[in-house]
Amino acid sequence: MALAGPDAPVDFQVAVNAAGEFEIQDAGDEPIPNLRPPVTANATGVARVVQRLVHLAKYRNVQGLDVPDASAPQNLQVTLEPVGGVGAQEGRALVLRPGDRVVLTIKNLLTPNPADPNDPSRVLNITVLGLNADWSIDQAYPAAAGKYESLDPGRSIPLPFPAELSAGYTEETTIFKVFGARATTQFRWLQLPPLDTPPPPQAAPRAKFDDPL
Repeated sequence: MALAGPDAPVDFQVAVNAAGEFEIQDAGDEPIPNLRPPVTANATGVARVVQRLVHLAKYRNVQGLDVPDASAPQNLQVTLEPVGGVGAQEGRALVLRPGDRVVLTIKNLLTPNPADPNDPSRVLNITVLGLNADWSIDQAYPAAAGKYESLDPGRSIPLPFPAELSAGYTEETTIFKVFGARATTQFRWLQLPPLDTPPPPQAAPRAKFDDPL
């Protein structure tokens, strides 16, 4: 993270609002939602705002992850559908009410190898991250201690999720980020706590990462 130069694109802006509080805005001067509690515009607040900007930058970096070559044939199909026909589609977003349920279906589009049904090169290791309205990122699947779940060619994984509102929210958006890789993967290091919550201590990695992520 660095200060933008005169002609550099801006990701975030910081202003002082009428209440004497620091306000983090996007490039279009719109306040970033769900930044709580307010931060008073004083010397102590400066450090707090810098921490928030770092957190938001990490969140946006994960949100922006995409396939390296969008024109290449895709081996993974992902659909998100409401259970029982509830919900409404607004653009690319599915709008739900608390208590509704959705199913995230992930399918391995690769076909089995006729010469070798156990061909590991056609198995995809699946991980799903949830990017939440409180600016946290958690591993939604597998939710336990596993790093990923293997998905055989031609098979699907249906993942049901309830629509819930966090305390103090009248609406919120959750983004599911689905990863499918042939290699062994570990995405838990991309997790983030809710904004302004200290991250839990993590053990130092024992081996060097050789993944470009």
